[in-house]
Amino acid sequence: MRRVNISRSIKSIAIFDVNRDKNLVLLDLKVLGFKMARSSYRIEKYTSYFKTLDEFVYSLGIKELNTHYRDYVCYYMSKPVLCRMYYRNPNLVRYVILASFYPGIIKNMVSSFENNYWKKIFFFEIMRLRQPSKGIFFSSGEI
Repeated sequence: MRRVNISRSIKSIAIFDVNRDKNLVLLDLKVLGFKMARSSYRIEKYTSYFKTLDEFVYSLGIKELNTHYRDYVCYYMSKPVLCRMYYRNPNLVRYVILASFYPGIIKNMVSSFENNYWKKIFFFEIMRLRQPSKGIFFSSGEI
């Protein structure tokens, strides 16, 4: 059976100023329900999306995000979430970028991150607007 690659687009991005120890950031993610992928294959699978994050960060003009970073793939309720941590030094995470392919995941978590003293710098989400139906249809016709 041949494996088919499914093209996805990033639906939401958030940038947080955390300024915390790396282990504490990983613990915060774990407590909030994020599971880290153990395989480096997962990161390789999403390489093109991490390149998109590079372009996005560059377009924002945040010069502090040009420093050392490490990429992770997390899962929240079985949904992949891309995570990039920018380091001030090898043990201190300065910024965290989270990107999701599904709307609502990061938006629903922002307040939880802020309660853990993560400062939200940027948040953007693409949502599909649903038009209300003009009527209710039954098998016998419209009401």
